[in-house]
Amino acid sequence: MPSQPIRISPAKRLVSDAILVVALAALGALPHAIGVMSNRDTGDATSRSLAQLPPFSSKAVMTGGGCTAVLIAPDVALCAAHCVNYAATGSTSITWNGQTRAGTFTMIGSDHIVVKLSSAFTGTAGKMTAPYAGTTESGRLAWKVAQGGYGVIGTGAIGPFYDNVFRAMTTRIEVDNVASPPNPVAANYLYYDFDGPPSKPIGGRATTLYEGGTAPGDSGGPLYMFESGRWWVIGVTSGPDAGFYRDARVRTDMAQIESIGAHTWARPVTPALEMKWVAQDLVATVANGGAVASWPRQGGADAWSTNAADGGVGTPTLAHAATPAGKAAVSFGGNSRLGLPAASNSVAGETAFTVALVFKANAAGVGAQGSWIDNTGLLDAEEAGVVNDWGVALASNGRTGLGAGNPDSTLYTPGVSLVDGGWHVLVASWDGAEVTGDSAGSDRNMTVWVDTPDRVNRRAGAEFIDVARRVASVTLGGSRSTARYLNGSIAEVRLYRGALDEAAAGALLTELRTAYVGPQFDFTLTRPAGGRAGVPLGQGLVLEGTLTGAAPTVVITQTAGPAAASLTSANSLPSRVTFPVAGTYQFDITAADGAQTAVVPLIIEALPAIPLAWSGQDIGAAAAAGSHTITGGTFNVNGSGSDIWGTSDKFYFVQKPVTGDARIQCRVVSVSATDPWAKAGAMFRASLAANAA
Repeated sequence: MPSQPIRISPAKRLVSDAILVVALAALGALPHAIGVMSNRDTGDATSRSLAQLPPFSSKAVMTGGGCTAVLIAPDVALCAAHCVNYAATGSTSITWNGQTRAGTFTMIGSDHIVVKLSSAFTGTAGKMTAPYAGTTESGRLAWKVAQGGYGVIGTGAIGPFYDNVFRAMTTRIEVDNVASPPNPVAANYLYYDFDGPPSKPIGGRATTLYEGGTAPGDSGGPLYMFESGRWWVIGVTSGPDAGFYRDARVRTDMAQIESIGAHTWARPVTPALEMKWVAQDLVATVANGGAVASWPRQGGADAWSTNAADGGVGTPTLAHAATPAGKAAVSFGGNSRLGLPAASNSVAGETAFTVALVFKANAAGVGAQGSWIDNTGLLDAEEAGVVNDWGVALASNGRTGLGAGNPDSTLYTPGVSLVDGGWHVLVASWDGAEVTGDSAGSDRNMTVWVDTPDRVNRRAGAEFIDVARRVASVTLGGSRSTARYLNGSIAEVRLYRGALDEAAAGALLTELRTAYVGPQFDFTLTRPAGGRAGVPLGQGLVLEGTLTGAAPTVVITQTAGPAAASLTSANSLPSRVTFPVAGTYQFDITAADGAQTAVVPLIIEALPAIPLAWSGQDIGAAAAAGSHTITGGTFNVNGSGSDIWGTSDKFYFVQKPVTGDARIQCRVVSVSATDPWAKAGAMFRASLAANAA
């Protein structure tokens, strides 16, 4: 092949000129030198280990040309065109994960070839990397992975040596080591340089943790970048250029890659509301109980209709004030459905979408929980065969499922049946760009929420490649391909482009439940905090809590205890509970709003009274200090004072504090005749002050 020019700028002159001349002369004789050069901080062992990280599982070798390649589909790889001497087309082979497949290459762009394999590799799920179609490479952290050459660059550079082992290094898409650096992102190339190890950066420049470069020569090794929760291949090694490195830019040749590879790749989509249908909008033109022949969306003409060509069957009706919040709903009586023409299907062609429904099911659907195509359709674009269709359906157990085809996958709502007489909000999303096993994201690209964010299920479905949904009509209130119809009502339908995340879905659930069902259901027991308390026997405890929702209710039920406790109210809060005997009492406080239920357990220890010690003191200005002794149950009290009378008492008082009702029972055995007005007996006082009542 034509040798590539290798030039070292003054800023890169890290060993003597004599050594460099010898090294470069030797490298010029090597065919397709491929590999990664690391810095001394990283070391060779770490560089080899980094190359084995899961995000780089797509690395491959073009065995027919001796270059590194990257697997972008089960039957498509990318490599550098100079590895085949810039031939327009020809035969080669790719080795990946111990498998080898023959294929045909086609040159595209300045230095790319697309290798279309005669048969697909196996076991590729989660181990391929999509080609990057974005435009934000400049300044970004990137990972270079290649095999063959290795060594150390920087002070005391050594190598390269060749052992055909994969290694990895990092860099940034930028050049700052020459006086007139190129734009790091050009039409056909991405440029980067070596900024030195973190412990000794060149010229104080910002460097990366595993900073390195490619071995001299052209390799075809993939350049990876992480963006929007996904790994991408943004370039393949094209070789050094004027003291820095360059990679053939993938984004520029994206259209040809898709055309020759015969695939499309799902990419993250920013969610956006596409269409919204609100039954309340029909109230002005359709009477209560009147036929709904057309239901147009807000802000546009796209309408659900009874048109048979679009899937319409029978005629649903409009129910005014159907929801708890007084909003209207379209009523499907188990014998009708509406259709939306294919031209109005905003999900068509999308690789990610979200559906939101406000509905009430009067009866369960048909078919066991398994596949949405066997259930009763709520919102259905199902087509025959294994194709990229989708739908939302109601199973015979009352759970709602989101389905996506090819491969067919259905995810059902958690918990109990939704056929409970109440209104529910369903938010269901699918993100075809979320890849299982790629060490990024949740690995579960289908999510359904019902009513609240914590009622959620997730699973993996169709992903990564060739997943755009088909163009087809959609039915509402019944299955598209069979005569299965909803017995229930739908108040609002929303279709979003892209998959809503958890925060956005939670906000949408709250918005729709507030609008149609009422305030968001929530119950918190505030007293006793933590659901456990201890109280002295006879004192009791006031139970308090906050409860919101649509017509919420509360029931307090004693579940255990030595005797029946007394409640001022078993159906409201606050409620005071008292206990006849000491012991452990257990309760369940059940709150509900018709759609949701929360049960909070409560444990209260009724503690036996602990006798307090008696103490004595002089009340008021006593003439002499008093005293007392207690022997068994007999009190001997000595005291002085002018009297217990009027607004200021003067005497000696033996006492203990009490709370609430109390009784004193005693017998005065004797009183010494010290004065005609001398007194002894039992007394309740409000305090120990001389003027206390």
